[in-house]
Amino acid sequence: MRKLETLLRRFTRLARCAGPVIAIAALLMPIAGPVRAFVATAGQDIQKSAKSNEWYGEVRYYNSDETITIAKSATSELKYDLADKKITYKIDPSVKTGSKVRVLQQELGDGKRLVSITPRSQ
Repeated sequence: MRKLETLLRRFTRLARCAGPVIAIAALLMPIAGPVRAFVATAGQDIQKSAKSNEWYGEVRYYNSDETITIAKSATSELKYDLADKKITYKIDPSVKTGSKVRVLQQELGDGKRLVSITPRSQ
């Protein structure tokens, strides 16, 4: 209660001298630091999500222990080495040769990536 009274006295003094807008800004200054930190964290999350790439294709070859080859178009294919330790693969169990799939690639930092391969929803 004592803090509230102190804040109200401070507000009324500032409002008389500098105007109500400056008084409100002065009262909000102590919480500006945490707000800035929250905004910076939200901005980092947005930047992280910008490092993802989504595309669709058709599985041309799939051996669950070795590789998966996915055609992006009639002339473009990507071959993934499933033994690569820097890439984490999440492949839906229903994916097989001939499946139309959605591929989502995400950068995780430190040179690591996540590749999710799921059936394409019609």
